[in-house]
Amino acid sequence: MKLGGILPALILCLASASIAEESILVLHPAGEKFQETVKGIREGLGADYKVADQEISKDVQVATVSAAIKAKSPKAVVLMDNSSIRIWKEYQQQSGDTATPSLSLMGIMIDKAVSGIANATGISYEVPAVTVFVNLRSLMKQPLKTVGVVQRASMDDFIAKQSSFCEPENIHLKTYRVEDKSDAAEGLRKGLDDLLGKNDVDALWVLNDNFFLNPKLLKEVWLPAAAKYRKPIVVGVESLVQSNLNFGVYAVLPDHYALGSQAANVLLELQDNGWVATGRPVDQPLSVLKYLNTKVSRKTLSIDEEKLKEIDRQVE
Repeated sequence: MKLGGILPALILCLASASIAEESILVLHPAGEKFQETVKGIREGLGADYKVADQEISKDVQVATVSAAIKAKSPKAVVLMDNSSIRIWKEYQQQSGDTATPSLSLMGIMIDKAVSGIANATGISYEVPAVTVFVNLRSLMKQPLKTVGVVQRASMDDFIAKQSSFCEPENIHLKTYRVEDKSDAAEGLRKGLDDLLGKNDVDALWVLNDNFFLNPKLLKEVWLPAAAKYRKPIVVGVESLVQSNLNFGVYAVLPDHYALGSQAANVLLELQDNGWVATGRPVDQPLSVLKYLNTKVSRKTLSIDEEKLKEIDRQVE
């Protein structure tokens, strides 16, 4: 081979080797949905990236993250779930590493969760309320004009934004506001009695908010209210739309593999931007799946059977 043919080939080889050394570190809790998202990231990035996923527990220590950063030298870190976001924030505070960009996803209120993290962006897990309600309304024979929601005072901005999107679709959010420092159980119980018992709401929307969502409150407050009032309940996580709960009837959730593919595209965008995430807005999920608990729907909804083909996953 002539020298003129060797040099371009050598340059190409060296460039490929350089790209192959670039790695992405993914921190995530245990669970099938997280592994599905990691798969989407890995396949979305292709062979030129080394995607190292590290499973962490909720009580993970900063030292674990520091060791992973030292071992992998990642170009970027993907943070799945609020526990990963929390430990990354602690890592930044202790290490002073504000250069490594982070991409957060699969957590509650990502835009608020990443506040205070340097060089950060994210993908929201919550599908806009108007998207959920309009899709649910298309299934129903009865009207869907007013949706009740119990909210913390600190969620005012979020609720106002969601309400502004819903109003053009003639869907009104009726809220019951609970102060952040008040007793969660008492506030939730009063809120559900007010919305479901005194106000004529067509459905109830359950926010992804740990203040009101935990096993104790689910058992002692949410489930008794659901059984008493028998209103359709819209939820934001898959576990609450399962048949054994007799609780959530409908949910529109991100497709986890597609969420990984979307994350891969964001990472490629960050690479093109010199691995700078600062100032980049939090994205909305691009691909969603519609869930319907058909067992619960028989008790709370009148469904247009022809529209069931629009449902991606029916839970019986």
